[in-house]
Amino acid sequence: MKILITGFDPFGGENVNPAYEAVELFRTA
Repeated sequence: MKILITGFDPFGGENVNPAYEAVELFRTA
């Protein structure tokens, strides 16, 4: 299985992009 993950700068006044937080959950799983 291949997964493509793309990233964007934080938006909506956030300090960290919520998608980055999701990627971190996969990395530590």
